[in-house]
Parts: sequence; structure tokens; C-alpha cells
Amino acid sequence: MLGMAKGKGIDSAGHEIMLTISLILGLLAVSPAAQAVDHVARGQTGNWSLLTGTNNTYYQTWANNNIFLVGDVLVFNYTVGGHDVVRYSRKTEFDNCARVTLQRWTSGADRIVLNSTGFFYCICSIPGHCETGGGMKLSIHVTTTRAVAPTPPHNGTLVAPSASPTTPARSAANPSPNQSISGLVAAAILPGAAFVV
Repeated sequence: MLGMAKGKGIDSAGHEIMLTISLILGLLAVSPAAQAVDHVARGQTGNWSLLTGTNNTYYQTWANNNIFLVGDVLVFNYTVGGHDVVRYSRKTEFDNCARVTLQRWTSGADRIVLNSTGFFYCICSIPGHCETGGGMKLSIHVTTTRAVAPTPPHNGTLVAPSASPTTPARSAANPSPNQSISGLVAAAILPGAAFVV
């Protein structure tokens, strides 16, 4: 019997292997990459689109009700040529729907990896889409914890996320799929770890 010594249980090498496996699985269960979330910016049509009626703060309200963590992905789906995504480094540029940009995406399926903390400002730069009537703008605060995001500073400078281009807030009542899996992995590991020790 491999790993057994006269019916006394797992030998030293077996103990170390089980402990190592438990440790690796435990680390994978709590790693930020395992918990990254795609946040899809959905307007009234289900995509990044012009807002109709008087609800021109829809995207900002959506952003305010989400928690954005380093490693998460901000997703914008839209009709190519009809919209775009532009990122600003300063809130004043965002507030004024400025035409000077830090980055611009035009693929229609943009995925922006949020790989650093700080404020992130984005709009649709098509004339009339960002301004008051169009409402295609949002600012988010990317953090490393689940704490509630603060209000963006009036003249704050962005600590820029990466260039690559959201989803209900995470909570105990609404965990991300990866959080649910992490919990299952942890539940499976703990009894095994207790057995090994």
C-alpha cells in the first residue's frame, strides 16, 4: 500500500504531498485572478448605447452600484461605427466630454482589464452621445478590496488601468460564479487538511 505504514495512515512523504496539494488549492481558491469579474456596461438596449428619455445618468448609477477590483474587466458591446469607448485621465476632461483622449477603443466588443487602482473615466466620443442628452459616460473607482468606492475627486488624476476593454455588485446574496466555486473548493479542502494534520 503506497503511503501506508503497517495500517498507521499516511507516511511523512504522503503527509507532505497532501499538505502541499491542500495549500495550492487553498491559494487558488482565494487568488484575485480566480475571482475576477466581467462588468458589462449595459444600457437600456442591453449594450453600450444612447439612453432614451430622461434617464441620462443610467450608466453612472449602474457604476455606483458596483464594486470594481483590480483584475476585473470592464466590457463594452456596441455597434461598430455607431459608438466607441474613450478613456480620460482627469475628471475635468470627463465632465466636459473633452475631445482629447488618453485611449480609444472601437472594436464593438471592448474589454478593458482593470489592472491598477484609481479612478477610471470613460465616455462615448461620438458627438452628442456623452453630453447631457446622450448620457454615455461613467466613472468608476478600482480598488483592491470590497470597500465602497469613494466619490471621484474634482480634479483627480487617474492611476491608469491597462489598455485591453460591468455586472451587478458582488455580495453574499449575489456572489460571482468564481466566488461560489472558491467556496466549494475551500469546503472540499478543509476536511482534507484536517485529515492530513
